[in-house]
Amino acid sequence: MKKLSLIAAASALVLAGCAQQPVSQPGTPEPVPALSAEVAPGVTVHYDNELVARMVEVKNARINTSARLPKLTFQIHNLSSQRLPIEYQIEWRDADGAPLLVSNGWLQATLTGNTEKAVSSIGKSVDAKTAAVTVRVPNVTQYYSAEPDPVETMRMQQQYNQQLLNGANQ
Repeated sequence: MKKLSLIAAASALVLAGCAQQPVSQPGTPEPVPALSAEVAPGVTVHYDNELVARMVEVKNARINTSARLPKLTFQIHNLSSQRLPIEYQIEWRDADGAPLLVSNGWLQATLTGNTEKAVSSIGKSVDAKTAAVTVRVPNVTQYYSAEPDPVETMRMQQQYNQQLLNGANQ
């Protein structure tokens, strides 16, 4: 009888240990953010790639249908601490999800670190029921930090010093 209760207790401990969540190991990569999500009823967001999905968040989205034409409002939040140029496009769709003929082109904004930009768009048709927002980093953007050329810097300093000396001698 004692053996049976001891075995039952040991089994319960083993099962309890199996039911616990696995502990994440150091160096485990973060989960990949979703590239598409419905952030509000009728509002879908598409991020161009994983980098954009990690650095930008579309939030507080809603479609107001109290007026004749629907109005979409949302905020684009720069999650990084760096200045970030972005482009976004809003595509209005009908009740079946088909894109309407009248859609906005790509709009540009530059977000400073950890800031938000309020955006609004009015549907161009009474048939507009849902909206799709696409966010990307402009293709022409190159992240380049210019380092001053030490030889050029020295030459400019020598010219400046020479001008100071010439001005003092006159």
